[in-house]
Amino acid sequence: MLRILFCSVLFCFLTGCSSLPIQDDAIKQKALELSAPREGMAGLYIYRDSIIGAAVQDDIYIDGICLGEIGYKVFMYTEIKAGQDHIVATSDGLFYKYLKINAKEGENIFLRHYYRFGEWFAGANMQEVSEQVAKIALQECDMGVTGTCDDPYVPPEDESDIKIKDTNPTL
Repeated sequence: MLRILFCSVLFCFLTGCSSLPIQDDAIKQKALELSAPREGMAGLYIYRDSIIGAAVQDDIYIDGICLGEIGYKVFMYTEIKAGQDHIVATSDGLFYKYLKINAKEGENIFLRHYYRFGEWFAGANMQEVSEQVAKIALQECDMGVTGTCDDPYVPPEDESDIKIKDTNPTL
């Protein structure tokens, strides 16, 4: 009996659900067309599909401005100015992770937000993925509403805190 109770609690912890505000289906379907962004801009998709940390919602910032909260099976879309560096940050409530990106005009960038286990706890992270990989994952996600973050933005202390497009994370 104790084993069943323990397994039930563990399952709930690992698979919890997000209760974030979700965009209207018509807006989601438009974003899923993966159309080219407006002139002078690049598209940025950030999604989360990992079951690890599913009950946790994290803030996403672009250049210090709140994009919104992301949770399990949720994606966000925005356009960013092309041809310049941007810092995408995520907060898991304890630490910030920063990723520097630079997009070309008319291109879409796809970032996968995920949790990985550390020595003492799991922490949020991001990696760039291909359009083919993202396209499959995005179909399974709802589109989150932008503009609300729980934690105040904390800028990186120095350049060494910022990583450049991690395409091969250790999961």
